[in-house]
Amino acid sequence: MKKDNKSIRFNFRLAENEFKFIEAQASLCDISVSEYIRRCSLNEEKIVIVDPERSIASLLGKIYSALSNHDEITFEDKKEIYSGLSEVVDTLNMVIEELK
Repeated sequence: MKKDNKSIRFNFRLAENEFKFIEAQASLCDISVSEYIRRCSLNEEKIVIVDPERSIASLLGKIYSALSNHDEITFEDKKEIYSGLSEVVDTLNMVIEELK
């Protein structure tokens, strides 16, 4: 059994939208809200949220739809896929620049 070496409980108040944001960020990292706050506050491990608005996920969903809707990919599907991939690349490049 893992020993819990956390002996102090710390409470603070947040607006509901602030808590929802932190909760969403923790969920994206697949960790608890408490762990997320500890890591951010203590700088133990960097947490990088690449797609906080899930725009890349949304674009990839559209690309998947274009690929899976037909037995044959049309010219319009190819244009939509190309456009979606271009937006993904642009978004990733923006994130990379922000991380520098």
